[in-house]
Amino acid sequence: MARGKTGGHPDRRRQKRLRVIPEPQDTARPIVAPADAAALNVIGGFDGAPDFVCGSCGRALTRGARRAEIVRFVLRCGGCGAFNDARADPHDPQQG
Repeated sequence: MARGKTGGHPDRRRQKRLRVIPEPQDTARPIVAPADAAALNVIGGFDGAPDFVCGSCGRALTRGARRAEIVRFVLRCGGCGAFNDARADPHDPQQG
């Protein structure tokens, strides 16, 4: 019987924390948000790719996504409403 994605299980994905930013005032990058608070921002599906999580509350915003696929978007968390930037912050080693 599979134990799911719990601590220490071999199928647990790596998680990368995104950087929280103020609400964007321009339209240079589209904002991706779930339809309602119960839904996830599901982007991804690549084997071996990490899950990107909200920099504020830790909620998963992607499942198996490559950073290159999400940098053109701002991801709004359906849990806490924070705006997350997928562009890497060179000063934060947890973002990778």
